[in-house]
Amino acid sequence: MKKFILPIIIAFSVAGAIAQAPPQLLSYQTVIRDLSGNLVTNHFVSIEISILQGSNTGTPVYVETDTTTTNINGLASVSVGGGTPVTGTFAGINWAAGPYFIETQTNVNGSLITGTAQLQSVPYALYAANGGGGATGPMGPTGLNGATGVAGSIGATGLTGANSTVPGPTGATGPSGQQGVAGPTGTGGGGGSAWSLTGNAGTNANNFIGTTDAQSLVFKLNNINAGLLDVTSAQNTFLGASSGFSNAGGVQNVGFGQATLYANTTGNYNTALGRAALGSNATGGYNTAVGYYALHINTASNNAALGGQALSENTTGTDNVAVGYFALDLNSTANDNTAVGYLSQAANTTGTDNTSLGSQSMMNNNTASNVTGVGYQSLFLNRGDGNTAVGSIAMYNNSSGNNNTTIGYQSLYANTIGVDNTAVGEEALGSNTTGEDNTAMGYLALANYSGGSGNTAIGFAADISTNNLTNATAIGSNTTVNASNKVVIGDAAVTYVGSSGQNFITSDGRFKSGVIDDKIKGLDFILRLRPVQYHLEAKKLDLFLRKDMNEESKKTINNTDYTEAEAMLRTGFIAQEVEKAAKDAGFNFDGIHYPSNDHDYYALSYSAMVVPLVKAVQELNQKNEALEKQVEVLKKQNEKLFEMMEKK
Repeated sequence: MKKFILPIIIAFSVAGAIAQAPPQLLSYQTVIRDLSGNLVTNHFVSIEISILQGSNTGTPVYVETDTTTTNINGLASVSVGGGTPVTGTFAGINWAAGPYFIETQTNVNGSLITGTAQLQSVPYALYAANGGGGATGPMGPTGLNGATGVAGSIGATGLTGANSTVPGPTGATGPSGQQGVAGPTGTGGGGGSAWSLTGNAGTNANNFIGTTDAQSLVFKLNNINAGLLDVTSAQNTFLGASSGFSNAGGVQNVGFGQATLYANTTGNYNTALGRAALGSNATGGYNTAVGYYALHINTASNNAALGGQALSENTTGTDNVAVGYFALDLNSTANDNTAVGYLSQAANTTGTDNTSLGSQSMMNNNTASNVTGVGYQSLFLNRGDGNTAVGSIAMYNNSSGNNNTTIGYQSLYANTIGVDNTAVGEEALGSNTTGEDNTAMGYLALANYSGGSGNTAIGFAADISTNNLTNATAIGSNTTVNASNKVVIGDAAVTYVGSSGQNFITSDGRFKSGVIDDKIKGLDFILRLRPVQYHLEAKKLDLFLRKDMNEESKKTINNTDYTEAEAMLRTGFIAQEVEKAAKDAGFNFDGIHYPSNDHDYYALSYSAMVVPLVKAVQELNQKNEALEKQVEVLKKQNEKLFEMMEKK
């Protein structure tokens, strides 16, 4: 939110002890509030202070910039005379030539408010300390007449006065004389009249302002350098009040604007455009600054800033690029950062190798490194390393979570400390705060829950049904997985899941232990089962799975067509009946999935039925073999009986 400043002059005082030479400092304080009238506390601000002579719109005799941070009461304090000079010197102010006024321009988050107040008596202590005398007091009252003195002697006669020098009246004009002989023609002029202070007319392409010899052209304002067109080997170009003011040996620098490259001494190949851009740079080279206060206090090299106060606090950081108002504003010593957009990486101080693109992207990142944010307010609160977010307000709330990757509007939006998550799709993993190692692909994939780890959701609105699941996988549109270590393919509307190949289950004896075969129930279990046909209430099932999810997730269910799924006549068993049959048969049957939470449901593994069915067939075969033996015995007995009957 934009903020404005309410400047209030709390106190002015001359710093230093009495009876000592006072330092050239004035204490200045101001209270800062936002648009709602709330105090702006513990916040960085930039203040430009001007001392105006004569009136509140008078000539600035001294200008400086200061930066500070408000305290818990919203109070910002600076010492006038201790900031970065822009124009003039504080010690050079002639306090006797007042009155003087103080003008402030205070900047917080891009809002600039100007305030002016008259300096009263305190600053004149500086004038008094310099030995200036006060004005002459009024004449006192006339004293009493003294006594009459003795008469003196008569003086000598004075000298005769001088003759009058006043001329007499002018006489009548005489007749005109004869015209004289014409003089010789004069030499040619030097190109006409001098340039007028009020403008010239009748100029042509041959007229110019400049030099006709190989000398540099210097411009001045109030006898202070305000421009240089350099024809020496240095080849510097400066234009603007105090631009290039301190340049001594720097070469091929270009400065346009008041106080650009003001402190540059030996820095080379710098370009500055905008008031105070690269103003404090002394020795840094190959920098480019375009915009008000861009790279203002920079001393390093190979930086580029485009925008008001872009990289304005950079001191020794190198190879940084900032494009946009306040981009990388507080970056001081960090290197290899790129920020494009209003307030992009504005709070970064020491974080390195970061890239941000978009208004307010990575705005509060300060020390985290190897982070990439693309999109409006992406990674807005980030403090974690190694994160990548692409999309408007993607990973907006991330604080210390590391190594996350997200693509999509509001994806991983609520993540704070979760690590190693991957989200692709609008609002994917949008509510995750602490979950780790999750993967979501698709609009609203894993969008509902904040915890859990190692979960995977692929497809529109694919999700888990409750918090804190682990290793749960949902594949398919609207698919919901409701238990840990579980994989679900498709929602209840799906009527066919298959492939042209066979489905295999791991069954390698090398990885099995405790193998037994005498606990399997066959006929005793199978004969207790009731085969049935039924219709599945598919929509009711999916709504049950999402009963605690938000309305948007439930809406996806209501928009799904379950007609075919609910019309299908299905063949199978009732899980609860199978559970009872196994219990009655004393069979620990693993083909039943029991609900693990109030979002879970019974399920059967029909492939697991093969084992008791095989056992039942084996039991039947044993009975059959026994019966066959009995039949063989009876057959032999019958043959003997027939033989005996025939003999009779």
